[in-house]
Amino acid sequence: MQSNTNDVSLQVQVDEPVKRLLSDSVAQIIFEADSVKMFSLSVKSPADTLKMDSLQVDSIKHPNFHGCYILHDYGMLSKAETYPILHILSDRDYYIPEGLSVKSPFTPNVAMAFYKGAASVDIIFSFTGGQMYVIMKNEDRLYFKYTYERLTMKYFQNYLKSEKITEYLKL
Repeated sequence: MQSNTNDVSLQVQVDEPVKRLLSDSVAQIIFEADSVKMFSLSVKSPADTLKMDSLQVDSIKHPNFHGCYILHDYGMLSKAETYPILHILSDRDYYIPEGLSVKSPFTPNVAMAFYKGAASVDIIFSFTGGQMYVIMKNEDRLYFKYTYERLTMKYFQNYLKSEKITEYLKL
């Protein structure tokens, strides 16, 4: 009997420190999401990047995601498309230890929205300094984490087809 790859459950093993870092409720939504949506982003003014919610964006003319312009909506991703980024996010070695910081402005490049039932978590990635915002909507909580951006850039390179990302990865 042939196995059907669509029936295979693509589950990741989440490191316990990652669950503590993100909180159990956020980790549960991300790693057990029913659906995941992805966007490429830009900001109105680089000077306002840390004040994303204060940006004045006309959502009818310019769709936005937490105050950032949506350059492209990639729609819902399949489980197979989502698995690599979940694998990266589940690894404690992806996160830079607390106390270390990056001296780069937060410039949103990509966002992912994770949905589990009525709950959702949004993650906004910045490639400039390997930063990510984790936003849990129903509890209005915000986490700011430093990460090793090269892993996420390699994943998103497949979707963004950006020469800038390709050149950066060659360094």
